[in-house]
Amino acid sequence: MYPRVNKGPVEYTLDIEKALDGREKKSCVRFTFRTVEMFHHFAYRLAVEHAVQSGTISFAILGLDGFSSLMPGSGHAEARIEILDLAGEYEILVKKHGKQTHACTVIVTDDSVEVVPSPRNEGSFIHLETPKALYVP
Repeated sequence: MYPRVNKGPVEYTLDIEKALDGREKKSCVRFTFRTVEMFHHFAYRLAVEHAVQSGTISFAILGLDGFSSLMPGSGHAEARIEILDLAGEYEILVKKHGKQTHACTVIVTDDSVEVVPSPRNEGSFIHLETPKALYVP
């Protein structure tokens, strides 16, 4: 049994990028959540719920969910959410287990996604990444 190693306050990364969705082949914004911790004996998914309401996109990280696979695996737990028809400025709220909240603003154009940091994210539990730059709160 391996002891849990304290890797610091950051538990997750969030990649935000323009992409084509898997079903309709339409332009979307892809939000990919990953755990910083790598799991060595079992493969997990990250359970994340989301809601889009008038200029705000809310995410709730609920925890780990096991794969229903017979084969063991390893790696980071991940959740991928694709949202169609986003354009303009949105406030992003990420809640962890209903307790901590991370906030930022995302500006979506036809060909890019820009993250504008919020000053209220002291000691945040998540790093945000976009293809052009790395934003660390």
